[in-house]
Amino acid sequence: MTKPKFTDVAGRPGTTLHAIVAQAVSGDIESGRYPIGSAIPTEAELCRRYAVSRNTVRQALNTLKQQGLISSHPGVGTTVRAKPQANRFASNLSEISDLLQFVEITRMVIASQEEIEANEDVASLLECEVGQSWQQIQCIRQLRASDEPLGFVTVYVRAEFASHSR
Repeated sequence: MTKPKFTDVAGRPGTTLHAIVAQAVSGDIESGRYPIGSAIPTEAELCRRYAVSRNTVRQALNTLKQQGLISSHPGVGTTVRAKPQANRFASNLSEISDLLQFVEITRMVIASQEEIEANEDVASLLECEVGQSWQQIQCIRQLRASDEPLGFVTVYVRAEFASHSR
């Protein structure tokens, strides 16, 4: 069996093998090849199908578990829990190259920025004194190619370091 070429399967050079395998299995779930509630092939079968190592398959399955698509149970196997959502973005930042790729294909847009005094909830969250000054920055992470939002993040920076956050 010839090993498949994965250089640009996902449309981006440098995509990791485990991300490609996760994308392929996710596509099989979306297409109905593996319906909700059904078992997916064993790790050994996936290794043979994609000509990759068991570690690569495990990383791919872990990505799908983090996305909520599958669940594994000892003695039962791995079953499909849900279909992938359209345009869902998943990131498994397990290596520095994954982080660099994430930064390359996304951008952080500041939605708002204001100085606040920590109320009881914020003080509890940040483990600080009630009334302490903080810069509250709310950001949207977007795909560069489409401006599609991926997430919303609130960042708190101590007021004395706020000049470094702009």
